[in-house]
Amino acid sequence: MNQCGIYKISIGPYFYFGQSRNIYYRCHRHKSNLRNNCHGNSFMQNVYNKYQEFHYQVILECKEEELNLQESKIIEEFINNEYCLNLNKVDIDGSYKLSEETKRKIGNANRGKIRTLETKRKLSEASKNRKHSDETKKKMSENSGARNRTPEWTAKIALAKTGSKHSEESKQKMSETHKKLHENIEFYQERKKQWTKGIHSEESKAKQKEKMKEICATQDYKENMSKTHKNSKAVQAHISKLNENRKRKVCIVTIQEEILEFESVAEASRLTQINASTLRSYISKEINWPTKGSFSEKYKTGYYKEEKENVYSQEDSAANTG
Repeated sequence: MNQCGIYKISIGPYFYFGQSRNIYYRCHRHKSNLRNNCHGNSFMQNVYNKYQEFHYQVILECKEEELNLQESKIIEEFINNEYCLNLNKVDIDGSYKLSEETKRKIGNANRGKIRTLETKRKLSEASKNRKHSDETKKKMSENSGARNRTPEWTAKIALAKTGSKHSEESKQKMSETHKKLHENIEFYQERKKQWTKGIHSEESKAKQKEKMKEICATQDYKENMSKTHKNSKAVQAHISKLNENRKRKVCIVTIQEEILEFESVAEASRLTQINASTLRSYISKEINWPTKGSFSEKYKTGYYKEEKENVYSQEDSAANTG
């Protein structure tokens, strides 16, 4: 007769609790795996290898829908016992929760571990043809939705990463990747396919835009951005330069050699339909005045009025001295 409930396995002074709808079959599976030295619980396997004992008993019979609840109660009571072989607590829904001690052990075991190139290749090959079922995708989507970050949480993460810099090793790796993209056309095409698959839908873009609005509206974000801008020398210099340029008169020479005078770059931009930032770069000689296109067909050059006047006054002064 199948027994449904909670069982206890004893190996020397150690013990283990579990649940099953068929306790007899489940315990014999435990015993078989231990004998063959392939049990999933390495702690239990080591204890069995030492004592070579195995005893089990039914400690509670219950209905199938009560298994998770009853098992979680018993394990919760004994999990901190040094002779308990259960590694994790069990939640009411049947999922396992790692204890802090287990997390620490896993972290220490994996810390500093470096995968070989062969291992990385095998993992890559194993993942390439893996496809999730529709049911799995649905579960992943639901779980992802349950982990939505609040605007405050996202803002805190943004603040924590502000000012962080890549290590030299990371920079080197990024540099090598970019070189591969330019040197190896096949590698580039493969990466391009991956990037193409990752293009966001219009709905996704809209959601991201709304989330960014929420983040930017938080007080922490505003205060941090304000401090960043106020403390930035480059920003202060840029603002100072813009303020000076706003007061400077601008002259633009047309193809017909007509000189158009404006009170500011903003006014010149508005009346000539030239982008203000672009126009400022042309006038400041940061970039060369265009020689092709519709823009160059109307206007020949441009300059700040006082600069031209200074040049003329210097020329006159030199001529008079001569």
